[in-house]
This record gives sequence, structure tokens and C-alpha cells, in this order.
Amino acid sequence: MRFNKYYIVFFLLLISVFSCTDKNPLSALNDMLFDRDTNNKVENWSDVKSFVYILQNINIDELIKTKFDLVIMDYSEDGTDAKAFTSSEIYSLKNSEFGERFVISYISIGEAEDYRYYWRDEWNTNAPSWLGDENPDWEGNYKVKYWETNWQKILLGNDLSSNTPPAPDSYFGKIISAGFDGVYLDIIDAYEYWEDKGVTNAKELMIDFVALIADKCRVNNKNFGIFPQNSEELVGDNRYLNIITGLGREEVHYINFNVPRSIDEINGIKTYLDKIVEAGKLVLVTDYCDNSLYIDAAYIDSINSGYLEYCTTRELDTITINNGYQPKSN
Repeated sequence: MRFNKYYIVFFLLLISVFSCTDKNPLSALNDMLFDRDTNNKVENWSDVKSFVYILQNINIDELIKTKFDLVIMDYSEDGTDAKAFTSSEIYSLKNSEFGERFVISYISIGEAEDYRYYWRDEWNTNAPSWLGDENPDWEGNYKVKYWETNWQKILLGNDLSSNTPPAPDSYFGKIISAGFDGVYLDIIDAYEYWEDKGVTNAKELMIDFVALIADKCRVNNKNFGIFPQNSEELVGDNRYLNIITGLGREEVHYINFNVPRSIDEINGIKTYLDKIVEAGKLVLVTDYCDNSLYIDAAYIDSINSGYLEYCTTRELDTITINNGYQPKSN
């Protein structure tokens, strides 16, 4: 009998997961997701036991009816300022009859997006000094020199001092005014791009930028959540680890869609994720898969590692309820 190499990796993963705990992992999952009050009361980040991540086809009414403790979403229905969600909509999502939850907004800080409110048509032919090349994998997304003040002013406002909140008309200011509890910072790995371009301190500059964002967003709310996505290796710097509330990591168990990673790759990622858990912070794992065996393996491994898992579509365009791992009310 011949075995696909990916199934071999899957069964090795199951063996490693079951051997590292004395508690039945399915029982642990049940404790985490189902042993809860009818109406949740999520008051602290440590109360978060489940999350949903959706950037397209966002339907507030549908999200309200779920029991996820944390919603990661765009601040806008279609990414534009014209269709930005109102503060009343975000309030309703955070405080529904189905329980309280945290809601955080996705925002790219390492790339500029040409469909956002701040984009100017003249940049297509006369780019500002901070605007870099277009991402070949994502049309309309452009790398930015995130350390340059003119880019930072778009996101935070003209006053970049750490002891003042973001300006109301800035990107972060709009997110805060809408009532979001935190931000989900994407394209942190832009520092690698600029390192390859010869910017030797690109990593330190990214940490400095995240620190500035955290300081300004926490001026009026010390519990404002800061969740970078990917680039988990930066937590090797204790300053960065102390700044963040948690970290989102895509594709821990599967790369692309339904393609298992090797055990060595998974363990390499988990070396850093474990450090975050040890610091008492959240790890939010998003895997792109719809194979039921793969979903089981991902959730079991994450629960035993102290991470929160969410398996969904690569397009992040639907609310995915994974059978057996859904919040109580679904």
C-alpha cells in the first residue's frame, strides 16, 4: 500500500500531539469551547477562548449571532472609508444578546493599499519617497518605508509624539473612533523585504513603529489590543514581546490550502509561539483548510499548545463554524 507523504505527516502530528498531554485533547477542547455561560462576558483579553477572522463579505448581523469571543475584521465593509462600519454597528457587535466580545480591526502597516481612503491617484505616476514597489502577489498593494514620517502620519496623524492619541482623521484614529478594542497589524514581515534591499536596521525600525502605535493607541485606553500578524520571530526581542497583547499566525499547520507542513516546520514556528504563551499572551492561529482530518489535527495541536485555532477559507470571506469546535451557541 502506498501512502501520500502528507498523510504520513498528518499522522505523525497526531502522534506527537497525543503523546504530549495527560488529558484527552477532545476533552480539553470541550472545556475550552463549550463549558461556558449562555451569555459570555469577555472583560479581559485572557477571557478570549475563540475567534473568527473575516475580511470580505462582512455581515455584522451574522457576526452578532455567533458566540466567538473575538472578531478580527476590516474597519470597512469593502475596505473603503465610504463604507466604514459605524460606532453603533461596532457597539452592537461587541454587546449583543448573545454575549460580550472584543472586536479588533485589521490594518496593514507594511504596505499601502490603493483602495484605501488615503490613496492618491497621482502616486501611480509620481510616488512619494516612502512608497515602494507593488507586491507581485497582491495587485494594488505597495511596500512602504514604514519608518518614514509621512507614512506614519497617514496612519497616526501629524503629531507623532508617543504621549498623544492618534488624530481622529488618521487611519488609527478612525478605528478607535469606531469603537474597536484593538488592531490586527499586517505585513510586519515587510522588514525582511527592506533588509534584502540593504536596510540593515529594518527589524529594529519595525519594532519601533509597533511600539509607537501601541503607545499612541493606549493613551486613552491602556488595554487597547495590539496583535501583529506573522513574523513571530520578533518576540525574541523582549521589548516587542512586552508591547504586544498577542500574535496572529497564519498557516501554522498547513501552507496555502490543505497542504500540511512538515513536523520540523511546525515545531520551528511553535518555538516562538510557545514563548508568547509563556508570557501570558494570546496566540491566534489561522489555518486555511477544509479537510476534516486536518481540521481535527490543527485544533487538537493548538489546544494542547495553549493557542486558539480557527480553520477557514483562504479568502477570509466567510464565517466558518467547524463542526465539533464551534462556540456554544452555534
